[in-house]
Amino acid sequence: MKKTIIALLIALVVLLQGCINATSTFTPTTATSHHPTIVTSLNPTTDDPSTMVTTNPVTATPSTLTNTTTGIPTTTEVSLTLSFTEVTLPIDGSVMVVYQANVSPIHFSSSDDTIVSVSLDGEILAHASGVATIFVGYHDLVIGEIFVSVVSGTILTPPNKTIYRQGEPLLLLGSKLTYVLGDDLMEEIRITQDMVSGYDPSQTGSQQVSFEHHGIMYYFSVLVLNDTQALSLFDDFIIINQDVIQGQRLEFQFFKSNTTAFLDAIENVYDPEKIKIEAMIQTPSGDIETIRAFWFQPYREVITQNALNPSRNLEGLVTTLPGDYNLKVEWVEDGMAGFMMRYLPETLGEYEMIVSIIVEGDVIQRFKKTFEVDIADEMYQGYVQIDETNQRHFAFDDGSSYIPVGQNVGWYTSLDRKHYDYHQWFSKMQQAGMNYARVWLAAWGFSIFWEGVDQFDYRQDNLASFDVVVALAEEYDIYLQVTILHHGMFSRLVNPMWPGSITSWYVDKYGANPYGEYMQNPGQFFTGTYGKSTFKMQLDYLVARYGYSRHIMAWELFNEVDWIEDYTASGGLLWHKEMAEYLKEIDPKHLVTTSVKGDSFYHSIYQVFNLAAIDFVNVHRYGVYNHLDTLPQYQNIGFSVFNKPIFYSEIGYQGSGGAQQMQEDPNHITLHQAIWGGMMGGGAGGGMNWWWDSWIHQGDAYGVYRGAAIFANKMALKGDVYQSLASTAFISVPGVTLKILGYQVDNRVYGYLYDEAFTLDYPVTSLKTNARIQFDDLGGAIYLITFYDTVTGAVIDSFLDDHSAGGYYEVAVPDFRNDVAFVIEPVGWAS
Repeated sequence: MKKTIIALLIALVVLLQGCINATSTFTPTTATSHHPTIVTSLNPTTDDPSTMVTTNPVTATPSTLTNTTTGIPTTTEVSLTLSFTEVTLPIDGSVMVVYQANVSPIHFSSSDDTIVSVSLDGEILAHASGVATIFVGYHDLVIGEIFVSVVSGTILTPPNKTIYRQGEPLLLLGSKLTYVLGDDLMEEIRITQDMVSGYDPSQTGSQQVSFEHHGIMYYFSVLVLNDTQALSLFDDFIIINQDVIQGQRLEFQFFKSNTTAFLDAIENVYDPEKIKIEAMIQTPSGDIETIRAFWFQPYREVITQNALNPSRNLEGLVTTLPGDYNLKVEWVEDGMAGFMMRYLPETLGEYEMIVSIIVEGDVIQRFKKTFEVDIADEMYQGYVQIDETNQRHFAFDDGSSYIPVGQNVGWYTSLDRKHYDYHQWFSKMQQAGMNYARVWLAAWGFSIFWEGVDQFDYRQDNLASFDVVVALAEEYDIYLQVTILHHGMFSRLVNPMWPGSITSWYVDKYGANPYGEYMQNPGQFFTGTYGKSTFKMQLDYLVARYGYSRHIMAWELFNEVDWIEDYTASGGLLWHKEMAEYLKEIDPKHLVTTSVKGDSFYHSIYQVFNLAAIDFVNVHRYGVYNHLDTLPQYQNIGFSVFNKPIFYSEIGYQGSGGAQQMQEDPNHITLHQAIWGGMMGGGAGGGMNWWWDSWIHQGDAYGVYRGAAIFANKMALKGDVYQSLASTAFISVPGVTLKILGYQVDNRVYGYLYDEAFTLDYPVTSLKTNARIQFDDLGGAIYLITFYDTVTGAVIDSFLDDHSAGGYYEVAVPDFRNDVAFVIEPVGWAS
């Protein structure tokens, strides 16, 4: 009988009020006694946060907390307020922790799960008599403690209804006070209207309803919604996917019957001060992940004609080559807009999800979902991260190396054709084995804010096109570096789009930067509160909508930020620190970088790459005649300065247009050298060409990437010993000067051998015979040695060699002309 009754009874909560101020050296605030004599209780329900106790906590003054989120040291102002620091519960009783914090996700754990356990959203469950501590955590730090005693006692069950619209009377149906007198002895007191006080139906917000019995005061909480909150309640929250598959996008949708009234009340669905929808997800491994909802307008695609209108051309060359799409695409709204969520489940097993609807600072509604991932993707590699074994390259979560071989594809070139450019480009890139693309959120393309800095309704169709681009990247296995802002947006001189610029061509065609309505000069974007707060809103939205995708390799905060006249090294450093750390906070799975217009690594402008939250050095350089000489030199200098991967996301022979580049380099020699010099000369990947539309696509130069792309997939660069071949290998060949690039990783070798005379002006060099490469020591083993054609990726020669004795090692090179690549890898031991 006792178990039956107790199962229906819920939590006791002490009247004691308290708050906890989290600091880097946290000392919990505790009361003298952990055995309070005055207790209250409540009955929290799954979807009704108003039943959670709030005992008028006093908010602690924020203090500085140094944490190590995702291994990146950041300084965060953390404030945590708890509704109680001590609680007494009966066996089988429960209570919901109410808290306010300026950081997320907040998670909970118990010092003894046999006495009390705690759920993902902070519901404490009592199991056996005794005492235990609930730890309140933020990432790997304990920022609060709650002391729990499990005993027999007095239990208050709140009413069934605890959320009210303004003016509604208090209903006490279901409420009672229960005295636990012994093992099977209980006395129940029904709570009536004449017993309670403190409820004001005209007063919105959280209220404490109290009543007195035998000289002891008891409390329970109710929430009275204001008009905006009442109109913001959702009807349902569902999972859209039929199958939940590891490594594939999972989508959720919120439903409302009266969207019009809701929008009128909320005013701006993109403003987190108005409405924020956040979910905490507990993975099968116990990790806590946080995602946010985003406002989404569904569209359907309509092809209206089969010809392009030249007046609707954007930046760059709009090609009409055989096989190009020659059509006009329009987006037509297809249903009501609403909130969605996206998530990428990475492991098999059951997930628990708790969604909080927060309107004007109050949690007005909660949904709980569980879903199970039972279909495995055997090819799933995870997200791209820094290879921690060498700090120079990238690697997937599963440990396999990722070497970017790709190009810039900044924006679609026609308002008519839209994302169909990317269908064509990505298809060609995949055929060549390319795996990387850099895409701009340009003002004339995918920019989220160009019509409004904090309201993005006018850009929903642009974002629909970007949805397609991200989906195509996933289909064609291409990883994206997404450039969020570009220099012209804030410049008056260089591709100027700031109001009142020296030339108005860009502004006349695409409109002026809307920040010009709020700021006297572009510099205020980097220093002023308004610019920074609204940019964080934009980051929130981008991460909510696209942060699920592992095919976004990196967020790039700015393209060539130092072209902006009002940008300074000191102010820019502070801005990048704040934004990069914020981006890491809301999206710990993706890399973060920025870019500058050159590679003078010792200049103060480049100190932005010293920031811990900037993951790799992303620089540009033009006017490079011989990439095989230049890139290795500068990549090694950059690494010596920053100890981070060095990636040239723009590099070229000239800064002129693609047509002139193609005319001066018809054999694509500089393209070839930039790719090989980048990935084999100490860089994170192949040097990236800019002229994707007017050179690579127009000249069908995709084949230039094939050999490097095939070879990049052969390289496994994680290891305990990492050495540059340029400093360890010795080349011997009569009458010719050869150079070598590449890496020895443990006892594996990935090399690139080339004739120093191989340049733009000397595209075909003499035949090399009898070349030999000498290595100090590879270790004793049977090695497979394979030589590759650097253009086609074809195997030139492959053979086994017994080197079980170890020590000095020499390899004969097959005949070649300009360059050749090779792999030496152990395949077994001599018998």
